[in-house]
Amino acid sequence: MGKININDLEIYANHGVMEEEQRLGQKFLVSIALEFDLEKAVATDDIEKTVNYAALSHQAESFFKDNTFKLIETAAGRLASELLLTRPQVKSIEVTVKKPWAPIGIPLEYVSATEKRTWHEAVISIGSNMGDKAAYLDLGIDTLRKHGIIIKKTSSYITTKPYGYTDQEDFLNACVRIKTVLDPRSLLDVCHEAEKAAGRERLIHWGPRTLDLDIISYDRAVINDSDLTIPHPQMHLRDFVLRPMAEVYPDWKHPLKNMTVKEMLDRLPPEGIRKTDFSFDSLEFKDAIEKTNVKVIYFGTAGSYSQAAMFSYFGHDIEYINMVDWDKACDALTSGQADYAVFPIENSNAGMVTQMFDALVNKDVYITHEIFLPVSHCLIGLPGTDISEIDTVYSHPQALMQCGGYLKAHENWKCISMENTAVAAGFVVKENNRHYAAIASAIAAEQNGLAILDSGINDNKNNVTRFAILSARPIVTRTAKKISICIELAHESGSLYKLLSYISVFGLNMTKIESRPIPGRNFEYRFFIDFDGDMTMSDVASALTGIKQNAKRFWFLGNY
Repeated sequence: MGKININDLEIYANHGVMEEEQRLGQKFLVSIALEFDLEKAVATDDIEKTVNYAALSHQAESFFKDNTFKLIETAAGRLASELLLTRPQVKSIEVTVKKPWAPIGIPLEYVSATEKRTWHEAVISIGSNMGDKAAYLDLGIDTLRKHGIIIKKTSSYITTKPYGYTDQEDFLNACVRIKTVLDPRSLLDVCHEAEKAAGRERLIHWGPRTLDLDIISYDRAVINDSDLTIPHPQMHLRDFVLRPMAEVYPDWKHPLKNMTVKEMLDRLPPEGIRKTDFSFDSLEFKDAIEKTNVKVIYFGTAGSYSQAAMFSYFGHDIEYINMVDWDKACDALTSGQADYAVFPIENSNAGMVTQMFDALVNKDVYITHEIFLPVSHCLIGLPGTDISEIDTVYSHPQALMQCGGYLKAHENWKCISMENTAVAAGFVVKENNRHYAAIASAIAAEQNGLAILDSGINDNKNNVTRFAILSARPIVTRTAKKISICIELAHESGSLYKLLSYISVFGLNMTKIESRPIPGRNFEYRFFIDFDGDMTMSDVASALTGIKQNAKRFWFLGNY
């Protein structure tokens, strides 16, 4: 790569903010620096292999005299673009405009402005699904050419199914690989101009349109503004973008994902995924879960964290019962003995509550809401007891483990495991022994008439338990933002990847995946999956359709 420099061309022209500058004119000094490959010219000593700087100088003089600009920076930028557009073999042109007679009222040598223009490569996706679709695509490409954009390659025109809003005609799509001196925002303006020329109206998101132009890539730039995102954020998920782009620029590498277009295309599912209707007739869409005149089951005994979670959501003015058997609690829901049940489903430290997930698969119950409750363990004992009197502590094994640091500081205490923290509290009441204490919740102390001897004794203060509100009806509220499903797959290579690709292709965010052994089948697993979305979204419906059709078994666990 080399440079040719033309320094201080003296040109008399009419540029300036003041009216007399534009009318009378003045002297300017224009310098031009060209960057391009000089190797062939050096090797052959042939003027045809280089840039004729005499012709370029006369072109610069003519442009500078034939136009009037208020700002010298505008003059420099426009001249650089003009010269570069007629010399595609040049990589970049830098123009410096000096103004020695600048009217600033004090002596100076000159005022100058420098602007540089460089060729950029971009890919623009074009599509239409109204009227003469091919003619609209042609119009879009012609509009690009009118702005000095060089069309390096145009893909085939391909017919694809609509994305997002599905009640519309199929699309005709293509990609064009371009060479341009425009910056990304100026290129976006040209795209909007082309859409306007085609009568594009933005009435429905992803709805029908005469012409749609999207900047998919611009060199390897990364731009993330409110009105312009490059690379296009969904390009790696869209077959109708990657297929035509693979024709015009297969080796372009995504700057964030570090994959070529061909590699991204190969990662899509091998079969064509098309949007289909997906619905459950039994889904009940409601504004919110009822909190009055309802009967609620909470799991465990009085004073359990499940009871605390229930009170935090429903309040105390409800009818409630407790159960300690997962299956019986679910049966009570499905038989109508209760409206809702509150079960622990996951702990931030201990992970998933496996019995709960097994119950979800085996019983016709659905998650309708979730509650996050911080776990704050307390040391509780008989009223009037002093900590110095304690010699034995009872609790659930996990609670004892979670308070390991606190218990280590009292190494003379004996620790005994029990079924759960609430049972431990009840045992202390029953034994009525001032030397006994339990590790449990504050509500366990309240429910059992015990005193809190110390609080917040768990080692991890960020310990949180997630509780599920279950119902026998698949209720979806307007605040629903998460979907839980369970799948079993054929025991063969690639089956999980293929199923998960539906979530990826439709741009959904998977937030969790857990595996559980399938009873009676050695080393085979079912998968519990959470992802963001709600059942009113067409992308969610399409993804679930594909998963359900290709899974060996499928459970919809809730949208909440």
